Amino acid sequence: MDQTRNHIGTTAGVLLAAIAWSTYPCHGARAQAADSGNSSPTTIVWSGMEWNVKSGTGEGPGPNVWSAANTFVDADGDLHLTIANVGGVWYCAEISSTLTFGFGTFQWQVQSAVDQLDPNVVLGLFVYGPTALGPDGTHEFDIEYSRFGSTTGDNGWWTVFPNVQVTPPLLGQSHYPLVLGVDPTTTARFAWASTNVAFETMAGFQPAGSNASAIHSWTYRPADPSTTICQSPMPVHMNLWLYHGSPPTNGEGAEVVIHNFSFTPSSTGPPPVTAPALAGDGRYILAACLMGLGIIWSARALATSRVTRFIAPRRPPSEGP
Repeated sequence: MDQTRNHIGTTAGVLLAAIAWSTYPCHGARAQAADSGNSSPTTIVWSGMEWNVKSGTGEGPGPNVWSAANTFVDADGDLHLTIANVGGVWYCAEISSTLTFGFGTFQWQVQSAVDQLDPNVVLGLFVYGPTALGPDGTHEFDIEYSRFGSTTGDNGWWTVFPNVQVTPPLLGQSHYPLVLGVDPTTTARFAWASTNVAFETMAGFQPAGSNASAIHSWTYRPADPSTTICQSPMPVHMNLWLYHGSPPTNGEGAEVVIHNFSFTPSSTGPPPVTAPALAGDGRYILAACLMGLGIIWSARALATSRVTRFIAPRRPPSEGP
């Protein structure tokens, strides 16, 4: 009986440790930030979610140089993405969600005038599959605002990348001219289903589900959605970067303020998936393993106790356990 109590007590401790580890916020990210000696955060919290902040040199898109210092959340809760020249080097900004999302509606309320971006500046609002899903050029849905180096032409772009890599790329794409009025605010949205992806841009801040003040819309309906539309959950990304890594034509930095991001799961079709992303979720995996071991240990302890009780002969107290 004492041995059984010890097993159960140890099991309870393991379970409590697992729960504490899994619920402790940003444990892995904070440890990484401390080890790296970088004063800028490797994660931020915005719109009720945790986001990874990109940093590095010569990475795409672009390629560009990325700095965590170019991303911050202000006192009003708005997200700022910036491009800045520091010591002759242009630094860009990108964040990605620590969660992955499946079928549903993805929406951004953008405060800045995205129709006035420098020709070499690109704002991207998109979902992009991790390398486990496939190589670059696959598993991606893009909302982009840019003229991609041109002084004229359309500045609103929607792109759907397929599930498989082909040459030339098999893209679903639409673009349009975006001209805003006195109010620079916009709402960008796409609804992802298994058979189609529906994009829309609206003037002003519109609530989820509203189609008021629509500027432009497009729905991608391929003949073979199983290969041309991603069917797996993906993280959300937002970035502000330089086309081909070229400096802004006006020689000035850039900033875009995003007021809000929201996700509404699909009410029809396959259920959406919202789960920890492949990267950065070690604490959840460890917690699950520890809890599983605890359950197995507890079950074995109870089974041993029952066998001892009904089969094993009782020993005199002097013989010990």
